[in-house]
Amino acid sequence: MRASLREKITRIAYQNLYKHHDKGLNNKRKRSFHYTFLTLRNNILHWEINLENKSHPESFRQGYFGSTQHSELRAIVTFPHPTNILNKLDLWNIRINRHNEVANSRPCERCEDFISEFNFRHIFYTNSKGCWELL
Repeated sequence: MRASLREKITRIAYQNLYKHHDKGLNNKRKRSFHYTFLTLRNNILHWEINLENKSHPESFRQGYFGSTQHSELRAIVTFPHPTNILNKLDLWNIRINRHNEVANSRPCERCEDFISEFNFRHIFYTNSKGCWELL
């Protein structure tokens, strides 16, 4: 079950590269594309991507620097259902670098602190070898 979900998440991330951040990989300034998916069993309920040059009040409260919204924060803040169900969900992070490779997407320290408030069932991320790990 999880293998097919991992494949689905990876496929969606690759499919959406060129729809974000000034035509995706054509943006030479952009180092990578970080996606966060919120899932229930084998279903993706919601996903978001990191945004640059756009701030959010929660970003400042959490101590993020500059005008960037991390995908973890965006996924939680824009989640279209009550946040009290987040403890029933899994959170998945995937990052694709400018060379079109899956890269390390472990949440930063601020994101780890923020997402820990919601008691997700599991938190998965891709490592530097492109494999999935459990946080």
